[in-house]
Amino acid sequence: MGQVLVAPVYGSIAVAGAVLSSGRAVPDRKKLKKEDLQVSFYPVFSPRTHSLLRISSAPLDAPSVTLHEDNDELDEYLIGAAFDDLFKSNEEFESIIVIKDFVEDTGFENIREVISSSKKSLVKFTKKESNRDESLAINLLRSFHPIFSPTPGVKALQVDSSWEACTTLALENAARQERELTSIVCGAKDTGKSSFSRYLINRLLARYKCVAYIETDVGQSEFTPAGLLSLHFVTQPILGPPYTHQQLESERSFFFGSTSPRHNPDYYLACVYELINHWKQSQANDNSTTIPLVVNTQGWVSGMGYNLLIDIIRKVMPTDIFAMHHPVFSYKNMPPVFQEDVILPPPNSLDIIRKEPPSIHYLSSLSSLSSLSLQEVTATTTLADTFTATQQRDIVLASYFYQSNMGLEHYIRPNWDFKQHLTARVPWVIDWRHNLKAIWVIYEEVKMNELFYALNGSLVGLIGDVVDYKSQPGPSSRKHDNDDDTFVNQLSPQPQSTTCHGLAIVRAIDPSRHALLLLTPVSSSKLKNVSGLVKGELQLPVWALYNEDLDKKRWHKIPYITQESTEGAGANTLRVRRNLLRRSQQQ
Repeated sequence: MGQVLVAPVYGSIAVAGAVLSSGRAVPDRKKLKKEDLQVSFYPVFSPRTHSLLRISSAPLDAPSVTLHEDNDELDEYLIGAAFDDLFKSNEEFESIIVIKDFVEDTGFENIREVISSSKKSLVKFTKKESNRDESLAINLLRSFHPIFSPTPGVKALQVDSSWEACTTLALENAARQERELTSIVCGAKDTGKSSFSRYLINRLLARYKCVAYIETDVGQSEFTPAGLLSLHFVTQPILGPPYTHQQLESERSFFFGSTSPRHNPDYYLACVYELINHWKQSQANDNSTTIPLVVNTQGWVSGMGYNLLIDIIRKVMPTDIFAMHHPVFSYKNMPPVFQEDVILPPPNSLDIIRKEPPSIHYLSSLSSLSSLSLQEVTATTTLADTFTATQQRDIVLASYFYQSNMGLEHYIRPNWDFKQHLTARVPWVIDWRHNLKAIWVIYEEVKMNELFYALNGSLVGLIGDVVDYKSQPGPSSRKHDNDDDTFVNQLSPQPQSTTCHGLAIVRAIDPSRHALLLLTPVSSSKLKNVSGLVKGELQLPVWALYNEDLDKKRWHKIPYITQESTEGAGANTLRVRRNLLRRSQQQ
């Protein structure tokens, strides 16, 4: 467990499917040359919210990712001292790595000061949980907690043999047929889709310089907070859970504004189709570079959710489909007609010429528990099991808004500022008369005279215009009639002509200046391209509305927050229980 910088000095290492190679074999002790070495450090995050990562040795000739160019220099005396210790033993080593704390504190540990539900450090064991041997030199690192023996509640990410075999087979088929690999990852909730998607991206980066990734799971997104559909071009390995790489900016995205597509499936499909079209257009514009595609799908694989999945598969026309298979709970597997649905053409289809049907690979979703009985699987709990989906989304959202900077360079050197609360930050000011073309409020009907009440203190998407798949600058001087109801649009933004540049919190509204005060990590250069706002049904968490340390005694002065219970129709959000199993599923 921990957060550290890792680099191979000699040989190669493997982390979550990514092979990092130094390009240098471990030298013989008699041929060791004392010289400075250039290494490339990568941030590795292994928090308690997810299965912990393994760092293992890999063959030097194994395909590896292209290392970034922000190198560090290791002093010859440091290397010499390390070899002096290694040579004391008669063991031979395949790889030698260097692990160090971040030069500057990332600030991520302070997230528990913002989110009250995360009282424990996400990247450190408590004294009760830890059996740390302080006499070992490796335990001197402040943010690195290695685990050498089985520990209760701790589960490591164990790459199942089916993951490795099926990925290798898909890569070999793509190389033999001289085509790009177009893949879709599907399966029910909590079966390992996201973990395998990260593993697949890392494996692909060993063969390609760039991987296209389309996120269609609005409930648990990889590179954005929940509620967005996005297309990313990934060039660096993913060595941590979603909230550790929110710095990566999307090529195109849409603010769906909900954690489930059930309320607006048509708009959901329209957004996904546009992301697929954007990827295809990028391929057509650059024939010299082959960019494989990974599409991560939602965990709703029954009824309407299954129909949406099949529609996406038919639109993508993948070469490979990776379907998660649960060895114990059969209701989490794909329906028996799945293979037939993805191979046969859709009903009433006029397409005569079809591509070769996709290869379907079934992957084990519980590698370490596949041999256990139902009672053993049910009784097995880990540290990660204590975090609900809502808490995971809160952590991602907090990571997004509290990150210091966005961009690829800040992914290699991440930093968060949780010390300064959102309520204490200076917001951006936007004049809606000159800088916005429209405001969309979806999933609910809002009258013009009630717009400010609906927007204030809400989470919104920053919408921009797109022409020929290229982002356009926003309006710099636009006059607007305040009485024109067309300024507020109840329909969703058109995916073909819009994109989402990021998220913002409406901190306050000043009607006298026609000003919206927004909090957002989006850079000023991106904000110039914003031409509209869209509000969905996502609610702003309580931790974003007030500073717990300062406002404990000032509840009555904080807007939209009360300690009193509410009663009557409409007092609380209607919650539907969808975790009740049918009798056939309980067997």
